[in-house]
Amino acid sequence: MRRLALVLTLGALGMAGCGGGDDQANEGSAQRSPAGKEATPAESADGAAVVEMNDQLAFEPKQIEVAAGEKVTWKNVGKVAHTVTADKSKAADPSLVSIPEGTEEWDSGFVGEGESFSRTFRNSGTYRYICIPHEGARMVGSVVVR
Repeated sequence: MRRLALVLTLGALGMAGCGGGDDQANEGSAQRSPAGKEATPAESADGAAVVEMNDQLAFEPKQIEVAAGEKVTWKNVGKVAHTVTADKSKAADPSLVSIPEGTEEWDSGFVGEGESFSRTFRNSGTYRYICIPHEGARMVGSVVVR
């Protein structure tokens, strides 16, 4: 019974999601990838650059470079839920998080197995982000927008 309650709780957490683009309200929420759409590891079906989140508690690649106006999609390819968070108030070590001045902080919420989170980057600069539950394991990444 306790195992069922844990599974249901984790499932509910995996469905939670919020986020957005630099100048847009709530563009990116956690979503399950559509069945039948194949994407290369470097690019999603809609042309977005892809960062994978895995069970080794890593963002792959750890750093990605895109042009201003491009979308990045984080895809959970493992079974462990992750977040994509660039909000200093939610970080145990705020020095791990940074975003260009004039850009809104964000938090994807939990992104579960097979789900993804997307964000369009409009402002140039370096965005450093964390996975909240795995920050202590140094699950950190960055997006460089040129």
